Amino acid sequence: MAAGSLLADVYLSMTGWPLNQASNYALAATEADAIIQSGQYNLNTPYATVFTTNNSSESIFGLQYNVNGGLPLRSSGSSCVPLDEVAVNSSSGWDDYYPEINFYKKAPVCKRTDDTFYTTLKLRQPDGKTFKLVPWDSPETHAGHPYYKKFRAGLNGDGVSETETAILSINPSTNKVYDIIRYPLVLLAYAEASAMAGGGPTAASYDAINQVRKRAGLPNLKTGLSAAAFRDSVVYERAYEFAGEFGVRWFDIVRLQLLPKIVAERSPLENPIPASTNFSQKYLAPIPFNEMTRNPKWVQNEGY
Repeated sequence: MAAGSLLADVYLSMTGWPLNQASNYALAATEADAIIQSGQYNLNTPYATVFTTNNSSESIFGLQYNVNGGLPLRSSGSSCVPLDEVAVNSSSGWDDYYPEINFYKKAPVCKRTDDTFYTTLKLRQPDGKTFKLVPWDSPETHAGHPYYKKFRAGLNGDGVSETETAILSINPSTNKVYDIIRYPLVLLAYAEASAMAGGGPTAASYDAINQVRKRAGLPNLKTGLSAAAFRDSVVYERAYEFAGEFGVRWFDIVRLQLLPKIVAERSPLENPIPASTNFSQKYLAPIPFNEMTRNPKWVQNEGY
């Protein structure tokens, strides 16, 4: 199941830049449909619960972690907590990553969005026990950004232990499984691939994306969309279903060459990108210097 799910994702990636092999839409749909028809996975687990428990009904492939075994997951807990937040026990956040402002602002209004983004920060007061609640864009915060809520708790609170009004502890090491392939990835791959392979969405295409939307707390996608409009709806859905997860959004940006559009939509409050940036050269990272040294026949990627 993991191999088939990954293959569907690979075929979908091959439909876009740099290969642009549209024939792979059909192959992606076939692989994804095989996973769907197996009946082994479902979206019965509430969205927020997926990120506080391990190996849920939608987990197809995940990396297993164990703190006591010396192999903790460190991308939940402290990693995504604001530097501004300090717990009662004086542990604090690391501020390693957070979403862009306009990405958050353009999120659909639904329960999934509420479960995804952390928008009210808890600032410990001088007494060390009480907290002041401030919005993410308060001048009392150093970054002025929302954060990710879904990565805070870890496994049942072994990351951030908190109440609605206080933070008890913030831990960097958790036992949470890192889900690399969740069932919604398969459903949305099938939705897009089947629509693009057949010149337009089918009833099964709509059913696949609507399963994801229903769990998110959204109404069914409107019918009668063209293949391209349906694809764009799936890409939008995938952006927020997998916000902050394992590069899912980045692969869509690359294959659909979305960087100019994405950058144009950034808030002016974000760190500026040089005006001279050639975005066509930013879909590939530079080949590391050590690798170039090992193989002198390699040619560095353009722009580096």
